[in-house]
Amino acid sequence: ERFARKVDEKGIVLVQEIAPDLPTLSLDPKRFAQIFNNLLDNAGKYTPAGGRIAVSAQVVTAAGKPTLTIAVQDSGPGIALEEQEKIFHFFYRSPDHVGIHQGIGIGLALARQLAEAQGGTLQVESTAGMGATFTLQFPLPSSLTQSVNCHY
Repeated sequence: ERFARKVDEKGIVLVQEIAPDLPTLSLDPKRFAQIFNNLLDNAGKYTPAGGRIAVSAQVVTAAGKPTLTIAVQDSGPGIALEEQEKIFHFFYRSPDHVGIHQGIGIGLALARQLAEAQGGTLQVESTAGMGATFTLQFPLPSSLTQSVNCHY
């Protein structure tokens, strides 16, 4: 709800690219919601008025290993390379954004910790000035053959 309000207020375009028939995972739905909400909140916070946020979900297979891959891409200011690992530390805030954006530096650290506790990973790819893409991945059993809808 908070994210929807922020998107509306700032006139942000939200694009969803969700593959049909995503597999069901045995994740804690409450913790998954926390991860996803933190990623959306972060994207909404840093995307400028009139900007764009894209959310995608699909199964990606690399080296024969399938993963459920969820990406949240924003059109914000991006993250300098030297800060890309620091943003996952509790209470870290980029000196460039202190006083400009609200927050205390917990959301991304908590999101990564919760993802890892459920067997997943959370990474960021970004170039300063070009936005950021946060990618959440959960391994799938290679024997997975039946696909059913996965709802958040």
